[in-house]
Amino acid sequence: MGDRPLGRAAGLVVDSIGDELLVYDTESRRAHSLNTLAAAVWRACDGQRDVDQLAELTGFDRNAVELALNNLADVALISGYQTSGISRRVVLRRLSLTAAGLAVGLPVIRSITAPTAAMAYPAKGGDCTSQDCGPGSFCDEASSCHAGSALAMGATCVFGAGTCNFGSYCNATSLKCTPVP
Repeated sequence: MGDRPLGRAAGLVVDSIGDELLVYDTESRRAHSLNTLAAAVWRACDGQRDVDQLAELTGFDRNAVELALNNLADVALISGYQTSGISRRVVLRRLSLTAAGLAVGLPVIRSITAPTAAMAYPAKGGDCTSQDCGPGSFCDEASSCHAGSALAMGATCVFGAGTCNFGSYCNATSLKCTPVP
């Protein structure tokens, strides 16, 4: 009977870019870029076809399809497939023996881990250029991130404490947060 891989659908955001796919896994927060071969194999994984049937359907060499399935399983985009252990080197060697193999190439999946929202902000104590320090912190007039809430313009402040909103400072005379001139 053999393995009949099923392409995962839950928890994925998929966008086509030409013949390639960008697949964002919301569970692992990883983004995967699938080249034409890997994308075609993933799209064909309906849980009903084995490796030979997938190769026939996609028109790609069986070895290239097998390598694509291994790669897709490694990044958890398919289930119901036991990886075969076939290497890129073996597939490349086999494909290079045929003229058609040279045009096919190898399946490629490039993956990155997407940053969390907190990673988008400068670290506390780090340099900032606007109110971009993130939740629970603020950018002071010296362009450093600090924990806590910044005071709004016009609020009473303590001179030298650096607690006014970005673009304002604590006026030593009025002890009010004043816009930077």
